[in-house]
Amino acid sequence: MNYSLENLDHKALCALNLSFIEKLRCFAFGLDSTHIAIATDPDNPPDMELVKFHIHKQFPNLALECSPINDFDLFYQKALANARFTTLTQALCAKLTLLHDGAEATSDQSHDINNLLDFILEYGIQNQSSDIHLESNTQEGIIRYRIDGILHKSFEIPISIFEVLSTRLKLECKLDISEKRKALDGRFSRDFSQGAFDFRFSSMPSIDGESLVLRILQKGAKSHTLQSLGFLPSTLHLINQEIAKGSGVILLVGPTGCGKSTTLYAMLEAIKDSTKKIITLEDPIEYQVDGITQVLLNPQYDFSFESALRGCLRQDPDVLMIGEIRDYQTLDLALQASLTGHLVFATLHANDTLGAFDRILALGGKPETLTTNLSMIIAQRLARKLCEHCKYIVADEFYTTFKSGLYQEFLAKFALQTPLYRSKGCAYCDNSGFSGRLLLSEVLQNPRNTSQIDKPTLQSHLIPMHTHIAEILSLGLCSVEEIYRVWG
Repeated sequence: MNYSLENLDHKALCALNLSFIEKLRCFAFGLDSTHIAIATDPDNPPDMELVKFHIHKQFPNLALECSPINDFDLFYQKALANARFTTLTQALCAKLTLLHDGAEATSDQSHDINNLLDFILEYGIQNQSSDIHLESNTQEGIIRYRIDGILHKSFEIPISIFEVLSTRLKLECKLDISEKRKALDGRFSRDFSQGAFDFRFSSMPSIDGESLVLRILQKGAKSHTLQSLGFLPSTLHLINQEIAKGSGVILLVGPTGCGKSTTLYAMLEAIKDSTKKIITLEDPIEYQVDGITQVLLNPQYDFSFESALRGCLRQDPDVLMIGEIRDYQTLDLALQASLTGHLVFATLHANDTLGAFDRILALGGKPETLTTNLSMIIAQRLARKLCEHCKYIVADEFYTTFKSGLYQEFLAKFALQTPLYRSKGCAYCDNSGFSGRLLLSEVLQNPRNTSQIDKPTLQSHLIPMHTHIAEILSLGLCSVEEIYRVWG
């Protein structure tokens, strides 16, 4: 047998029932037509005669191989999760079969559906997922979790259970359960041992079925401080200078999921006090902050960014946060608000700080207004952080291929004198090689009161992204491949 604990066999994990795994504290990690491999805890070994007895009751013709393993608890938790998921789905499948055969629905079936949904939600929370994806095709349903910005396939379910989950989620959101031909949006709440959570729900019809996505939002989650986000000291100094001023527009740019909202909330926390009226316009509200007036937009009732912003300006605010500038009307109102003595924070979709200027001009912004009111643009990305348990220094010969291949031009910007790092994957990072994320940023402080805006003038006021990247690489916090993936 040649089974690997680094890439657990899903079939083997589901081979033994939950009560066996919990009672004997061991689990199957390899299974074929002749052998079954059992992992045991070297510090707390089970009664092997009892293990053999139960295994051979279920698999009388398989040879048994037991292996005490290091880091047992890390693998054991994953085995428990798979066994519990299998138990829940099998129980629900059995009851759905009874319904199909003409039996009447019972409260037990509703209870089983709730238990399965709670498991799926809590599994995402425990693994610090940002989103849960449930997708169907003609054969089965697949559940994936976005962890550190990357989707990971975790479970497969029968198509009948996928349909039941789709119905239950729509009921939770008070949506039409029969509607599968158009996109639907909703939200619901759940309380778990980790705290209270909101779940933002989206369904989309596909050629083979439906795609369901849940965004996980923790209620009462504390926002980060600017110091904790990971800005360079020089960048942090410039940001603190600008947010201390009484007026101006500060823009955050970058793709969806790059942490723009987190940075905006950290700025608000830095300036929040009893002397300021701070109003935010958001859709959705991702963090609830005491001492701030947070306004949830509702386009169904003609309460868009533009109409909400006009109303906010009559609320005598000192600081405004606009979730996103999407059109000329919102841009013009934001710039006008800064002209009348307001500090405005907002996000904008652009790849980098210089591209943000082009985007603003394309929306209809006037260069003379921008040089007066636009204080700062921050572009950012989130890169996965190398796992401290399995990262290693790149060998010289591999580094040479870096400098002569795909990454040649990319690495030439940094002139690094320190070794580069990669990771191989281990039990601590679920074999991904990464654990957590870190911030990459560039900052453009707008040259005010200049007669014209051109690229050379702007670049002279720029702390570019490659300055931050060079710092991250020199500290061995990230790999070249990962940096290239998010910024190359």
